[in-house]
Parts: sequence; structure tokens; C-alpha cells
Amino acid sequence: MLTGLATISGAIGIASGLLNGNVLTPNEILFSLLVAEFINKIIIYLRKNLPLQLSIFGKIGVKLATLHLLIYEIPLLIVIVVWYLVFIKG
Repeated sequence: MLTGLATISGAIGIASGLLNGNVLTPNEILFSLLVAEFINKIIIYLRKNLPLQLSIFGKIGVKLATLHLLIYEIPLLIVIVVWYLVFIKG
């Protein structure tokens, strides 16, 4: 998950090594990648999207960027919770 904070492609590379070494199960790896993507989107929002939208649109840009983040993150959060309940905790 920590690698996923910087880049998802790096996290996928690390995950393939963990899968090949039988360190984690496929379900645990997919869960970790989903969580990393969730956190990565928030970081991208704070570093890039929010400042860009704010500089172009002003206060309405904050609302637009936040709405875009929520539209993406809420379904992803639902998937993460369902994946955890069904495949990890299950």
C-alpha cells in the first residue's frame, strides 16, 4: 500500500512479487491495491486537482474538484468495504 501512495504502477509491480512469492493471496493483493488507489486519489486531489481547479475557477473550482473526488471515491469505498467483508474477513 505504501508504494501505491506514490504510484499505482509501482504498487502493481511490488504486488506481483508478493503474489509470485506466495506472501499474500490474490484477494489480499487486490484489497491492498484498492486501498492504495483510494488513498492515492486523495493525495492527487490535494496536490494537483484542487490547486488547479482553484486557480482556474476560484471558489467554485473547490466545489468542482471535491465533487469529482467524491463521485470517484464513494463507489471505490463501497467496493473496498464489500471486498473486505466478502473475501478478506469472509
